[in-house]
Amino acid sequence: MEYEKILRQAADKIKIDRTVPMVNNDMNLINESRYELNKSGTKYVCVGLSPQILFTPAVKICGNKSRGVIFNRNEWCALVENQGIITNYFYSVDSPWVPMKIGSKTIYFETINKTKVIRVVDFLDVEIYLGWESLEQLWKILNIVAYRIICLAELNFNSFYNNVVNVVVDMVGDVKENINQIIIPLQDVYDEKVSCMMEVVEFAANKLYGDIEHAKNFGSSSK
Repeated sequence: MEYEKILRQAADKIKIDRTVPMVNNDMNLINESRYELNKSGTKYVCVGLSPQILFTPAVKICGNKSRGVIFNRNEWCALVENQGIITNYFYSVDSPWVPMKIGSKTIYFETINKTKVIRVVDFLDVEIYLGWESLEQLWKILNIVAYRIICLAELNFNSFYNNVVNVVVDMVGDVKENINQIIIPLQDVYDEKVSCMMEVVEFAANKLYGDIEHAKNFGSSSK
């Protein structure tokens, strides 16, 4: 692609001799938009690109005391398809309700202090509790979430990311500085992709360095 050629031309101009730093950062959604789900702001939903699933669109439902449960695109669609069933639980007098399985997530229908809630648990045992106030607001912004997912998918950031990794793997020196010097000149042409890459450098360093090491090992074994 054109930007891969531009990336390599920029890389050829950079001559730095430093060791590669290893930084431990938690995985975050990239290019994230956040929408609060209750008046206190303790529950919110985020839409962004997930480093854990090849920078494809993902939706994360979070609370102040939770790391957040991440839905991939298929899981999110399945959750939306079951909107009616989940809503009916809050108006139903029947109990108990059988847990609902959505991909790697399980939704439990529970009552805490006589208040109905759902508890969403993923395969890593990360969980989030949602009451009716938060769910009702979530249902109201489904169109916004859907539109953000479409925009993120059309960005095709994973292709840009892989090209950057393939260029940086042949360079020596500080990875962060190398990447920034390569991508910053591209801001006018690939502004959103560049901003996403900057976020990866800062907030998904483990993913970045892991992919660079993998590319190095793969390149060595294929020679």
